[in-house]
Amino acid sequence: MKNLEKTHLGFILTLLFFAQTSMAKTTDFTVLQKKVSFDLPSNWEVINKEVGVPLKLMGPIYEGRRPVLLFVPLDVNEEKLIVDDKAKAEESYKIGRMGWLQTTTSKLISFLPMKTFSTDNNKIEFHQFGYLYQYDGENLEEKSFYVKCKGKVFHMKSLIQVEHIEKLSPQVKKIIDSFRCE
Repeated sequence: MKNLEKTHLGFILTLLFFAQTSMAKTTDFTVLQKKVSFDLPSNWEVINKEVGVPLKLMGPIYEGRRPVLLFVPLDVNEEKLIVDDKAKAEESYKIGRMGWLQTTTSKLISFLPMKTFSTDNNKIEFHQFGYLYQYDGENLEEKSFYVKCKGKVFHMKSLIQVEHIEKLSPQVKKIIDSFRCE
């Protein structure tokens, strides 16, 4: 009976260790004089100011790849972000992405419909656009989030390999949903 108790205690301690190391922590950043924060899992890497991107968040390596979140504040206030006309906003996004695809060897798979949503706890408005494409033999999902927060507009972009969406999208969504600005 004591061996069984030791086994249960060892199992519980192991669970607590893994739960503690994977817990999200609130991480604050100043990006181009704008203060923002996210709840980041401890296994995510933060890269500041790389190749013109003020903030890059990289998830854990999974099957040789990792999810990426790019973050760039835009130099517009929320009144200038016009997404009230959904059809026009989607068309503008598609034109921009098709232009980029033509400069590469990428091939369009499909566009995702535009979504608008808010976080319940802090009333931040998100406008999400996305598409699936093939690049260098890999199928990728790229989503752009234009975020209105306290009179400011931010742009977040996520990139995940299509075959990893089911496993990694919930983690990326939690990070995006935790976004706050000052």
